[in-house]
Amino acid sequence: MVPHIEEESVTLLNDDTLTTPRRFRFKPGVPDLAFCFFLWLILMLSGNGMLDDPGLGWHLRIPDLMWEKGGFLYEEVWSWRTEGTRWLAYGWLGDIPLRWAYEWSGLTGVAVFTSLIFAAVLRILFRRIQNLGTVWPVTFIWCLLALVGIIPSMTARPNFYSFIGVALTCWIIDIFHRDPSRKKVTLWLIPIFALWANMHGGFLAGALILALACLAEACSMFFSQETVVREQSRSRLKWWVILGPFIFLATLLTPYGWELYTWAYELTTDPYMQEQTTTEWRPPNFKATGWGSLEALVLALPFLAMLSRIRVSLVLILTTIGMLHFGLTSARYTTLWIVVAIPVLAELATGVPIYQAVGQYLRKHGSPEVSRLLATPGGSGSPLLCLLIAVLVLAVSPWLPINAQHKEGRIPEAAAQYVLENYHGERVFHSPNWGGYLTHHGWDNEQRFRIMLDDRIDVHGREALEEYRQIYNAQPGWEQLVAKNKIEVLFLPNDSDLVHAAKESPEWEQTYHDSLATVFRRISPTETAPEAD
Repeated sequence: MVPHIEEESVTLLNDDTLTTPRRFRFKPGVPDLAFCFFLWLILMLSGNGMLDDPGLGWHLRIPDLMWEKGGFLYEEVWSWRTEGTRWLAYGWLGDIPLRWAYEWSGLTGVAVFTSLIFAAVLRILFRRIQNLGTVWPVTFIWCLLALVGIIPSMTARPNFYSFIGVALTCWIIDIFHRDPSRKKVTLWLIPIFALWANMHGGFLAGALILALACLAEACSMFFSQETVVREQSRSRLKWWVILGPFIFLATLLTPYGWELYTWAYELTTDPYMQEQTTTEWRPPNFKATGWGSLEALVLALPFLAMLSRIRVSLVLILTTIGMLHFGLTSARYTTLWIVVAIPVLAELATGVPIYQAVGQYLRKHGSPEVSRLLATPGGSGSPLLCLLIAVLVLAVSPWLPINAQHKEGRIPEAAAQYVLENYHGERVFHSPNWGGYLTHHGWDNEQRFRIMLDDRIDVHGREALEEYRQIYNAQPGWEQLVAKNKIEVLFLPNDSDLVHAAKESPEWEQTYHDSLATVFRRISPTETAPEAD
């Protein structure tokens, strides 16, 4: 509930690291306890698909390939089908900590590092909601709702850095909007975006949020009926115009510079890539497992806005609705919207009459313990303490009793190991969703495994994907495509139409079969066409 709280406790960023370095101290608070609880809870969920992202394997090998090549990566080398294609390994910096975690304690280390990232996101949300004056039990409930909302994206891949980036960007924008004298806080956006652009392409979501905030300030400057509001909006907008170019230049401090923007433009404007490839680019399916809670939070926004007596700032409205638009048109952004919206929902809830009435009743008629609980903001905690806890948990990760492994049925590990053990450089046809696993575990083979495709469809392109689909579905002409590509091994899920076609073909021999996958090997090698004189 929302009791009367001393003014100091609701001052934005009171006792937080974004204000002054002297706040780095070991004084634990409720946010630190929340961080530890959410970390434990996420770790318990780590065996429920966290480690099954198709790209995890090649993300773990990017640092190894960079070390081997002696620099940054600019073209595809893993796929025999699209070797030499231009490739921007834009998340290279974010892959390095993942690789270190794996080197230290395998998949358990990856699960721990991923859990720490999401726990840090929830701690950021906790502090931001806490600064609104919300008592810590209610703040905890809102963060628990945020956790439920982002579970569908809780996977081990550099995308998780964008959750931290979005959470910090929204918080800093909100701080500056409420107090225009806090310009120094906005300077944090320069190093944040410089790191973010090297960790994941989701930094563009942060740029979008900044653009929406500037639009909101411009609207207030021109259309507000209050002189003070117009002047403050003009001052803030002027500052954003000054700071914006520096933030933009920070995003160019990558090995790929301007190409990150052209790559994003080509990807997001290509109808085939958006509609015919990964489901992440399509609208969310709220009927799917885990997505129902997201729909409930989406519906809560207009409901709370209608009931609340609080007038939320135009900056919060535009950033929330703007991100909601992208979240409803692409599942990739839906869970990011949760990070933007939860603090807004929490602020609106404090202005709902029944919420206020319950708080007043508990303060008046509750026990002394309840009154003290409702009057306690919970302290700001110590980010440095959380950092040390994170280091400690990573250090002991090899001995943690957590279920850090691939979810049963997602990846045919036994069949994949059979393929890798019997690999001698021949071309293998396999699911793109298994490409990352094969790249990772085939790295140290006597003859390094070379994939056909993986989930980097933007790298492989439409032609390669269409050829894969024609072969996989055993459509007319699949034999000619197999011969053209000199494919010697078929590594297939059992429900593939190609399994039945290969069984009926005299050219293929089944060499492995289990409950998940089947492997075929060509009986006679494909002939290589003679080279022209």
